[in-house]
Amino acid sequence: MKLKWLDLSFNCIKKIEGLDRLTELEDISLYNNQITVVEGLENNKKLNVFSIGNNKLESYESLKNIFGKGSKYKYL
Repeated sequence: MKLKWLDLSFNCIKKIEGLDRLTELEDISLYNNQITVVEGLENNKKLNVFSIGNNKLESYESLKNIFGKGSKYKYL
């Protein structure tokens, strides 16, 4: 699937699942859910925008697996 933009904001999502198959995604919004761990996005190499604000993240360490330690992205 060639989906490039996906907004799943305000959906009470607790776990990220199935997004690893959407490898063309450039913009994902998961704002205002109940996500505690970011995982399953390692195959989404084209991401430019990743909105994860207002969730229940236990740590931002898992974002390093997606964006890398030397990433230009800031985790806000």
